[in-house]
Amino acid sequence: MKPIPVYRAAHLLPYIRFLRAAGAPVEHHLRQARLPVLLAEEPEAKLPLLPTMKFLTSITRSEGIEGLGLRARQHLKITELSPAFIRRAHATPTLRTALETVCRLAPLEDTQLKIWIDYRASRVKVSHRHDIPLDVQHIRICEFNTHLMLMSIVRAFAGPDWRPDEVGFESTLPLDQFVCQEFPDTRLLTGEASAWIDLPRSMLGLQSRSTGRPLVTTSTGVDQDERVELPVDFSDSLKQSLRTYLVDGYPDIRLAAEIAGTSVRTLQRGLAQSDLSYSRLIQEARFEAALQLLGEPDMKIIDVAYATGYEDPSNFARAFRRLAGVSPQEYRLQQAA
Repeated sequence: MKPIPVYRAAHLLPYIRFLRAAGAPVEHHLRQARLPVLLAEEPEAKLPLLPTMKFLTSITRSEGIEGLGLRARQHLKITELSPAFIRRAHATPTLRTALETVCRLAPLEDTQLKIWIDYRASRVKVSHRHDIPLDVQHIRICEFNTHLMLMSIVRAFAGPDWRPDEVGFESTLPLDQFVCQEFPDTRLLTGEASAWIDLPRSMLGLQSRSTGRPLVTTSTGVDQDERVELPVDFSDSLKQSLRTYLVDGYPDIRLAAEIAGTSVRTLQRGLAQSDLSYSRLIQEARFEAALQLLGEPDMKIIDVAYATGYEDPSNFARAFRRLAGVSPQEYRLQQAA
C-alpha cells in the first residue's frame, strides 16, 4: 500500500483563524471530517490530507465563502514554512536558489507535493501538482495553497506587493469573482496540464530582503536540511498521521481506516506487510511521541501521559518502561546528563 499523504498543520491554521473570525462552526466541521480539534496550536503536527480536503470542501459549501483559500492565506509569509526551509531561505543568496530549494524540500510541507522549474529564454514557470488522485474541487484547494506558498517565497525577494504575470490552474473549475478582483492584472488560466506561476527570468537574481544566516551543518559538514525525512511506507505514514490524534485518546481502528481512505480489513493487511498489528502501531506512535515530549523540560510527565492518549499516568509509565527499559523520569534524567 502507498503511504498516506500528510502535510504540516501550519497550512491549515490560516483557514481556521479566518473561519473562526467569520463566526463559522469550525470545531463542528473538524469533527465531521474526523480531524483532531486540538490541532490549532500545533503547526508542526502532521495531518492527513484527504480528511482535510473533506473539511475545507464541507465548510466552504455550508458557509458560502467565495475564494476561501485566497482570503485565508493571501497574507502567507515565508516564515510560516517548515523550519528546515526557513534555515535554508535565510542563507540563500538569490531567488533562484530559494525556488530550487523549495523544489527539493516541498515534501516537508506536503508529502505528495511535487514542484519543478521550467527555465525559458526570458520567463520562468514554477509548476506543481499533487502525486495522488484528487477531484477537481480538491485540486483547486491544493493548487491555491501551493500558489500562495510560492508567492510568499518570491515576495521575500521582490517585495510584498508582487503579483505574477500569469497563473495556471490544473482544475477546470471557474474562478470566482473574489479571486479575479485580487489579481486584476494577472492572466488566469484554467485546465492546464499542471498548476504554475510565471515570472520574468531576470527576477531570479534578486537578493533576499531578510538578513542572511549561516547554514546549519552537522559535524561532517553536511547540510542538515538535505535530509528530508518522509514516511517510507504505509505503516510509517499512518503512524505519523495518528500521532496528532493521540491527545483525544486511543484512536479507533475505524478512524485510522477513514484517514487512510480504505477499509479496516485492507488497513490491517497493509500493516501486516510490515509485520505490524494495529495495537503495536499505536504503541509505537505513543512511545515516539512520548520521547519527543519528554525532551521538553517544562512539560510535566503527567501531561506527557495525557498528550499520548493515556487516561491513567501509571499505565503510561508501565508502557514506557516496557519499551525504554527505564521510567519516563529516569529517561529524562539520562537525556539531561
